[in-house]
Amino acid sequence: MSKRGIKKTTSQKKELKTPKEFLFGKREKLYFDNLNKKSSTGKMDNFMEQFWLCTYIGLAHNRQADPGEGPQMVDYFPGRTRTNENLLRGFVFYRYAKENGYVIGDREILKAMRRFFDETSDGKLSERGYYEFSRYAAGGFELILDKIGPTYDLATFLVKYVELLKNYPENSK
Repeated sequence: MSKRGIKKTTSQKKELKTPKEFLFGKREKLYFDNLNKKSSTGKMDNFMEQFWLCTYIGLAHNRQADPGEGPQMVDYFPGRTRTNENLLRGFVFYRYAKENGYVIGDREILKAMRRFFDETSDGKLSERGYYEFSRYAAGGFELILDKIGPTYDLATFLVKYVELLKNYPENSK
C-alpha cells in the first residue's frame, strides 16, 4: 500500500503521480498533430478522441505504460466521448478491478470503487481513475507506434487501427 492507501500493483513501479486530469504525452500529441497536418482523408482534431483511441487499444490488448508527467488535458469527457462516459469509466474500472484481483461480491471492491470514482470531479474520476485511464492510453500509444507506426493518412491509420483492434489477444478478455 502507498501512503495514500492505494493498492500498488506490480505493473506500477513508480509512486502514483496523482493527476487530476487525463495525461496525454508530448509524443502522442506530436504523432496525431503530424497525422492531422499531412492527411488528405480527414482530420481527428479532438485530443480526447485521440486519447480514447489510445486508451481503447490499450484496454483491448491489456497494455499499460507509465504516462509520464503529462501534459494534462481536461478533467471531463468532451465531444463525442461525453455520450459514452459511463461506459468508458466502467470499462477502465473493470480492467483495474480485474488487474487487482477484485471479484464481484468482494467487500474490497466497494473500497476500490471509492478510490477510483469521485462524484465531485467533472469526469467523476478520482486521481486513481485519471491515472488508470492515462496508463492504458500510454500503453495503447506504444502499441500503435509498434504495430501501426507513423502514418500520414487518417484513412490508412483507421484501417490499421481496426485490424489491430480485431486481433486483440484472447487472454486479455
